[in-house]
Amino acid sequence: MNEYKKQPNKRRLFLFLAVFLVSAGVIGSFLFRTIFGSAGSSGTGTILSPDSFGNESGITFVSGDRLLYSSLHISEVMHHNSAFLADEDGSFPDWIELENTSSSDVHLSGCILSDRRDGTWSFPDITLKGGEYLVVFADGQNISVGDRLHTDFSISDNEELYLFSPYGDLLEDFSCIPCENDCSILPDPEKEFIVSSYPTPGYANSTNGFLYYQMSLPVQTGLHISEVKVDGSDYWETNDFIELTNSSSSPVDLSDYYLSDDPDNLHCWQLPSLTLEPGEITCFLCGEDGADPASVPFSLGSDYEHLYLSDSNGLVDHLSIKGLLPGSTYGRTVDFPGMFYYSTATPGFPNENGYRRVSEAPAALTPAGVYDDTDELLVTLSAPGTIHYTLDCSEPTAESPVYSGPIRLSSTTVLKAVSFEYGMMPSRTGVFSYFLNENHTLPVLSLVGKDPDKLESLRDDYKKKPEIEGSLSFFEPDGSFTINCGIALAGNTSLRLEYKSFKIHFRSCYGDKELRYDLFGNGINEFGSLTLRKGQDNHALVFTNEMWEDLARSMSDTLIVQGSKFCVLYLNGEYYGIVSLREDFSRQFYASRCNVPKSTVERANYPFDRAGDFYTEVVEYAKRHRSLDNEGYAYLCEKLDMDSFIDWIIMEGLCGNFDLCRNVTFFRSSEEDGKWHAAFFDLDMSFKTPFQGVLGMTTFLSEETSFIVKSLVTNRQFLERFFERYAQVYDKEISTNAILSVMEHYKTLLTPEMKRDRAAWGFNLRDWEQKVSKEEKNISYWDWSNRAVKAFFTYTYAPVEYVQEYFPAFGNWNPSAGIDSPEPVDPDAGDSTDPNEGGTPDPNEGGTPDPNEGGTPDPNEGGAPDPNEGGAPDPNEGAQIPTDTNDA
Repeated sequence: MNEYKKQPNKRRLFLFLAVFLVSAGVIGSFLFRTIFGSAGSSGTGTILSPDSFGNESGITFVSGDRLLYSSLHISEVMHHNSAFLADEDGSFPDWIELENTSSSDVHLSGCILSDRRDGTWSFPDITLKGGEYLVVFADGQNISVGDRLHTDFSISDNEELYLFSPYGDLLEDFSCIPCENDCSILPDPEKEFIVSSYPTPGYANSTNGFLYYQMSLPVQTGLHISEVKVDGSDYWETNDFIELTNSSSSPVDLSDYYLSDDPDNLHCWQLPSLTLEPGEITCFLCGEDGADPASVPFSLGSDYEHLYLSDSNGLVDHLSIKGLLPGSTYGRTVDFPGMFYYSTATPGFPNENGYRRVSEAPAALTPAGVYDDTDELLVTLSAPGTIHYTLDCSEPTAESPVYSGPIRLSSTTVLKAVSFEYGMMPSRTGVFSYFLNENHTLPVLSLVGKDPDKLESLRDDYKKKPEIEGSLSFFEPDGSFTINCGIALAGNTSLRLEYKSFKIHFRSCYGDKELRYDLFGNGINEFGSLTLRKGQDNHALVFTNEMWEDLARSMSDTLIVQGSKFCVLYLNGEYYGIVSLREDFSRQFYASRCNVPKSTVERANYPFDRAGDFYTEVVEYAKRHRSLDNEGYAYLCEKLDMDSFIDWIIMEGLCGNFDLCRNVTFFRSSEEDGKWHAAFFDLDMSFKTPFQGVLGMTTFLSEETSFIVKSLVTNRQFLERFFERYAQVYDKEISTNAILSVMEHYKTLLTPEMKRDRAAWGFNLRDWEQKVSKEEKNISYWDWSNRAVKAFFTYTYAPVEYVQEYFPAFGNWNPSAGIDSPEPVDPDAGDSTDPNEGGTPDPNEGGTPDPNEGGTPDPNEGGAPDPNEGGAPDPNEGAQIPTDTNDA
């Protein structure tokens, strides 16, 4: 018998499900309203336009019914607003942008925005429509009425922002990461937060959003800033300028207006009395320091600069300037809204063919660097546009090969790449240096000229030329960097040599105003300039300068000594040899070292400014007090950091420096102790006899500094302090064994690289090894440290009891007996001592002392030499000065 199975009634099942779903919806709606409450009736609020300043139509009134809090986000923040977005009063407060990411309206009444979790600033009755943006100013004014939305807090670096619903739910936690002026912070799914150079208040954070924002800005109809060039007039053949255009229908008297780069002082510079007719254009040069009444007395930088035009009523126009490529300008095109970049400056003429943005430079997904033990390397590039590249150091153009896939390299190569995007200015050049199978044991440097021919011309010349544009790359096992820079020759007399030293400048016009990298492992990671030094010692020991500086650093924490690091340099991809990468003496150098603002630092260097503080307070005083009493000594201790100066005297005498005529520099900061601190540098012509070094401080030293030394050694308090300090370091940091140990360190460090370097410059490796050996024998046979101390005793006529008090190991030695000559070098032990190595200087070596060797002052920071300063040493200024017996 067949069993009967009852079939389900499908119609009833569908009906049951329908009733269930409707019921669930009703219950869910009831629960939602019970828990979260009703949004109430629709309200009115304000949505700020991207730039409501001077734009009466910048306020839009909207309404909405429902709040979808989960779709409300902080979408963009600017916490260093200098000249980008003005508020209704013409000020530049920081701002926060909110976005409604849904398609529904969000009612903001009761939502809280704050920099604290317990903040209380809330929105008025505003409805943000789906897909819209709202801009709120964060300046502490605490205004939330009508079209004015200003929070009760301001923003700073590393601060957190919080957005809460009316019911206390945290909707957003936003981090204000550090950034430059007029850049904004954006949320990013991969990196959490990123910095944008193209803010888009009121629009999407995208390329199109930036274009829409620019198009929303009002067309200028009155006097306005139409073009600005901010290369840095000191380093380019053309001056920076500010161009103004009268777009009104009436003449304008310029004397009613002001230009400024300071938002707190809009009336910085009043324009000259000049009538500008309708449609007429005029230009003013920048950075002339008031030399010309018609020139702007301030300069502009291309890294995040700001400029303001105002009248007696307040702000008239403003520009936020950033990301300019060298030679390009920034401004407005007639009858077009927003701002443009221009490839070519057109001062005095209307601007044409502008770009809204500069394309992003290509990135190398295959890191630039050193690759040993490899047959070939595949290099992958990435950029938003079309990439054109070169492999011969030339600049890529639209005619250069197009990147379509990994580039195959089989030898050391410099790859340059530029990104081209429709409607954008071509990007900066990406420079990527790859070193294949070079097997270097030192860090590697790559110096590349933007125009490689200019760099080759620079190195082949024997006189200084204007700075050229290029890039510097550095590679060591623990890190690397590539940075755009300016390149110039360093040195003076060394320019006659085939091998040159280079000064590297980091300026905003090249892209970065400073290098940030802990280059020498001493915690200093901000540099405005560096030196690649291949000095006059390159034919001899190579490391003379560096070894004495190492000893000085180990001995003293008050003496100012440059950091240095030996590297292998490639110039335009070609091997150049061993160089010393060095800090450059500058106010920024001292500021970084002492952790003080650069603006507080002063530097005094030969030739000393006769009207400057160092000369008037120290040099002139020493001149007037040839015999220094205790009161005079106390006065000099107030002006000079005496510990620093004593260590400087010890080290200059120890190393036997013959080249002391110009190589004298002092620094001080008003935020430190206010005293002048001595710097120790440029030691290529050292390794003369220690006695020669002592005499150098009076006979060969600049006249001004010799006055100070000769005045001090007449004072017994100074002598006691001097020899007490010398005794502290004599047997330790600067002993003969310590000198030999440093020499051995550098010999070991450089030997693996020296054969290739010597061959590149026509020298012989064996010659270098013999010279190193010869100086090691000199140090030992002369008992170098012992002889240096005795030279000071002989020079100063110090009391004989000082010998027993401070240097008992000298036994019964009496300074009046002079210094014994050392035993001759054993000829069987190697080469005999060269009379010109460690003795009288070779007349063919050196020449006039080089003021720029070793990182001496940049001429742009020190001023031109005084022709009345210096001159030949005074033969009557002797080496021996009797102690003032009245000052015992």
